[in-house]
Amino acid sequence: MRELRNNLITTAGPHRALAFALLLLLDGYLGAAFDAGIIGWTNVLDGQWRWVGLSVELMTAGIILMRLLVSVSPSRWRAATVVITPIALLIYTLLVLELLLSSLGRSAEMNFNITSLGSSGLYWAAVYLSVAIGLTLTYKVQRYANFAQAELMLLGGYVALLLMWSNRFFEVSNAPKDDAINWSLLIWAVFAAFVITGLTGVLVDRLVYRRLRSKMAKPQVMMIASLGVAMIIRAVLYMRFSAQSFRFVPDRDWRLGTSKFDIPTERFQLTLGDRLGEPVLVAIESATPYGFTYPKVALVIGVFTSVLLLVLLLHRTRLGSQMRAVADNPDLAASSGVHVERVHGVSAFLSAGLTGLGGSLLVAVSVRRCI
Repeated sequence: MRELRNNLITTAGPHRALAFALLLLLDGYLGAAFDAGIIGWTNVLDGQWRWVGLSVELMTAGIILMRLLVSVSPSRWRAATVVITPIALLIYTLLVLELLLSSLGRSAEMNFNITSLGSSGLYWAAVYLSVAIGLTLTYKVQRYANFAQAELMLLGGYVALLLMWSNRFFEVSNAPKDDAINWSLLIWAVFAAFVITGLTGVLVDRLVYRRLRSKMAKPQVMMIASLGVAMIIRAVLYMRFSAQSFRFVPDRDWRLGTSKFDIPTERFQLTLGDRLGEPVLVAIESATPYGFTYPKVALVIGVFTSVLLLVLLLHRTRLGSQMRAVADNPDLAASSGVHVERVHGVSAFLSAGLTGLGGSLLVAVSVRRCI
């Protein structure tokens, strides 16, 4: 179905693709609302398979329409269209569920905690961004996908754990709760994870990737080599620390129930299908405030601040200009006097360091059993 959709858009033209999408939409609507259409008249599908077929038909029509919306939008509106498309697809999916449930005489209720969804989305965005920013930097500058990025995040987490177990900070992490949060271990863990993981990235780049670059290896070869690097890093960490779970505790007061921000929230109940006279969307008054814990706040602030500093480095410094030049055209950058290998080393340091920084903050948030 996906190949058919792409062929319709690229080879048959947008007009035929639009006609095909509208035909699917009309046939799916007739089948769900009036038991008509191709599926209803032919009785090819019976029982639950009939509704599965109608769902696939309606969703395929929606995906083709969204794809057409992106492809025919003017270039100046392309970014806004890409942002709006997932929202439009979500609304379309809810409308399809409304149609199918109403035809079946059933209803479905969904509860949404606005603050919980927003805070959790911000938290997980920071987690994935710490890996994604390193992947993007490596891919743009060195032109290969580094599959060892997750292992570098794991390394940053173990750097934080080593500091917690060290003689200098063990008393801080093991101190009794006194309602006074100590930030020293967390700050040092973030700094150490950034530096040590960054230096590890430079070491791997010099030992593995630079040798492959000197032999004009293709990006596919570099990517496969990164898989081997990932397995080696993970094996070394498991041999040293085992595969058991640990918990990074910068200060026991971080685990207090009061160590959180109570954010006011609103809960809404969305009812689809046969509502029996009830409204589609209802606000629920008994919504307790959402607690956004301090470790999660530290993760969000730390990751987004580091990304902001990286953006400033790329666009406001000479080193950033050199990195962007190598990303655009390494041969032209080399002929202009840019030391390409030095830029590769810096990008490897920043890519690994930012990911390790995110890993050191993530282990303070993750609830693990302490060994």
